[in-house]
Amino acid sequence: MALGAGDKFGFGKLFGKGQRGKASVAVVDNQEEVKEESFKKLKHCLGSNQALRRARKRVGRRSIAAQLQHSAETPIHPLWSYLPSESRSRRSLARVRLRRLWAWLKESRQRIAAVLICYVLIWLIPILLGQPLMTVFAFLPLVLVPPVGFLIYWLVWQEFHA
Repeated sequence: MALGAGDKFGFGKLFGKGQRGKASVAVVDNQEEVKEESFKKLKHCLGSNQALRRARKRVGRRSIAAQLQHSAETPIHPLWSYLPSESRSRRSLARVRLRRLWAWLKESRQRIAAVLICYVLIWLIPILLGQPLMTVFAFLPLVLVPPVGFLIYWLVWQEFHA
């Protein structure tokens, strides 16, 4: 940008796309060998990615009922026993349980189940009003979508591998 009406204060040189020179200072890492050795030790300690996946598969998820239980042997939270006794009230225990239940309900699996249950409950209303045919038509998408999706997947797979 040239100095003129559009560049009153001469900032065009600062913000323009000019040629950039190479860095004159070479980057030298004195700790490179030490870092490499520590990364090797860490990888050896943690194991391979396959071993980590197998370990994750073995660990089963606790049910929500098990997560909400609280006793002296198995507290609801690892730090519960370190709380002062006046802070360990029924109200704070209920608050922890409510937070944990809310987090469980926000998972995608529970959201899908809640939507399906609401759908079923809404479309059970016509049966109560004596209109079963309307209820059957309402349940058709719920019943037919998975097989049709599988059929489309199978047809595309057959076409691709033919």
